[in-house]
Amino acid sequence: MSWTTFLLACNPECQAKVHQELDGIFDADKTRPITSKDVAEIKYLEMCIKEALRIFPSVPFISRSITSDFILDDDVTIPAGCDIILLTMPIHRNESIFPDPLAFQPDRFLPENT
Repeated sequence: MSWTTFLLACNPECQAKVHQELDGIFDADKTRPITSKDVAEIKYLEMCIKEALRIFPSVPFISRSITSDFILDDDVTIPAGCDIILLTMPIHRNESIFPDPLAFQPDRFLPENT
């Protein structure tokens, strides 16, 4: 959440959208308890959190076990039973997947963009 707060502070136009979204959900009663219905409506803030986690992942790597032989592009085969480690930051900052990867762009997570 710290990175999300930081990125929203650095991007006032996004912060304004989050504020507008929350104002629309809570109207005049900003002290009432949040409900599961409210959480389901908080779409833009969710996209901001996902974008912050993309830029600054909370875990450095993910490990997986290969369940069937996997052939890479250059005819290298990873046999079933091997354990692999995927580094999250290089994936999340890959320009061929995320153009301008260091830019905070929550709209990357709009349904039509995912």
